[in-house]
Amino acid sequence: MERRQLLKMTSMMIGGALTAPLISAVLSGCHEVKLDPTAQLKLLDDQQIFFLNKIVQTILPESEIPGAISVGVPQMIDHMVAVTYAPQKQMEFIRGLNITNKLWHAKPLNFSKSKVEDQLNFLKDFEAGISERVAERKKSEVEKKESITVTDDFSAEAKPLEEENLTIGEQSEIADNFYTEVKQQTIAYYLASEEISTKYLNYLPVPGEYKACIPLSEVGGKAWAI
Repeated sequence: MERRQLLKMTSMMIGGALTAPLISAVLSGCHEVKLDPTAQLKLLDDQQIFFLNKIVQTILPESEIPGAISVGVPQMIDHMVAVTYAPQKQMEFIRGLNITNKLWHAKPLNFSKSKVEDQLNFLKDFEAGISERVAERKKSEVEKKESITVTDDFSAEAKPLEEENLTIGEQSEIADNFYTEVKQQTIAYYLASEEISTKYLNYLPVPGEYKACIPLSEVGGKAWAI
């Protein structure tokens, strides 16, 4: 990953639905975000953190600039989900992780054991197909609503979906949402980490005058950390 790619990562944080932990990282200007690669896990088990490491590592790999693993992004994701998510949201996150893990390791695919290049290509293809799958789901929902008749039973209570009872389509939607959430958090916590924000971005703990549009050359060719 080169410096110019790091600048692109900064722009990627703008837009999209922001998760609570991501907002927390973006608003961390008054204090340092401590990412400890050796921190003890608060929520995930060894198998779950192993899979999360593989995703995070593929999104932001090691190079001449430290990658997401080196600055402790997976541990920060585990910490923030454990601390800031409500119990129900924690369960949904873990369910999303487990389902994604299962789908990405179904034969003939084995994401974790694939070559680095194959993992990257898989993520590119997976992400490129998300918008198409979302459009298909919306179309299906419209068609389903149009087909509802007055004889349908609306009195039955909705039951929570268990992993073993989910259809392939439902699992696919959960995996799409989980990956999007993890990618957002990966980029946010990476850019907010002490090492990246202070060494590879412009870091000013107490901001001065706000200038909306200035040449990058005026700030040393670096994007702002906060």
